[in-house]
Amino acid sequence: MPISDLFKLQPSAPVTLDGHEEETVNLALQTSPSSSVGVVQGTVLLPNGNPVPFATVQLYTSQGVPSEHVNSNPQGLFVIPNVPVGSYLITASEPGYLTPLRIPLTVIQGRPTQLSITLQPDSTATTGAIFA
Repeated sequence: MPISDLFKLQPSAPVTLDGHEEETVNLALQTSPSSSVGVVQGTVLLPNGNPVPFATVQLYTSQGVPSEHVNSNPQGLFVIPNVPVGSYLITASEPGYLTPLRIPLTVIQGRPTQLSITLQPDSTATTGAIFA
């Protein structure tokens, strides 16, 4: 995935000080007009449609390199903002559930990419565990 500069960096106007003056300079960054980003959003669910709260959602480049991660909220919803346009893979994980295969998706400029990720309960999650 190419790295894109999200800000338009330009030199400021020259400032000359003789040591006895103050000068105020605006150092605010301006967003680059060529930034091409979108939003990935969706829900992490169980097979019965119930949400999975606080699941970790991981976004990968199309080459499988980790790119971003967020947690779903109590309703299972997640949002990954400012994702550069391109192809990605996404998955979710939570202890006690099987991690699904990575789902391919495409991020389009200025448009949300919406999807649901379904987690299956792991029946062997407590195998070998000792409860006191």
